[in-house]
Amino acid sequence: MIKRILIGGAVLAALLVALVAFWAWTSDPIDRCLDHGGSWDYDGEVCDFERNHPGPNG
Repeated sequence: MIKRILIGGAVLAALLVALVAFWAWTSDPIDRCLDHGGSWDYDGEVCDFERNHPGPNG
C-alpha cells in the first residue's frame, strides 16, 4: 500500500516538473526571439530577423 502511494507521488511529481518546464519554455517568446538572434517588434508582437527594433521604452 505504501509502495503504491510512493509510486503515485513520484509520478505526480514528475508530471508537475514536466508541466512547469513546458510552461517555462513556452511562456517567454521575447526571450526565445532574442536568444535566437532576432529583434522583438513590440508593436507587432513578432520576432524579426531582418530589422532591429527599439525596446519597449522607445
